Amino acid sequence: MNLQKPLSYDAESFDSITCSGVFVQAHCGPETLPHLTRVLKKEGIIVATIRWAFYETTKQDWEREIQECGCEIVEQLDIPYLGDMTAMLLVIRKL
Repeated sequence: MNLQKPLSYDAESFDSITCSGVFVQAHCGPETLPHLTRVLKKEGIIVATIRWAFYETTKQDWEREIQECGCEIVEQLDIPYLGDMTAMLLVIRKL
């Protein structure tokens, strides 16, 4: 699916959404959150992995989109990624 466009699901269809390898530079960024949160039920959870470097360069955009989508960050964890690299596991809840 193209996350840059509205998803072909009814609003509030899912309890949770998992995104692994989705949010990377030149692919998908925080601007896709409105499409994901539209299909997420209230109190639903998005669990996403994001490379730290990408998150840090787009942090203000993430924070703005999360707030505008009526969501909150529940947790941010540093997780093993590739070799010595780590990534962030971001847990977002729709309010």
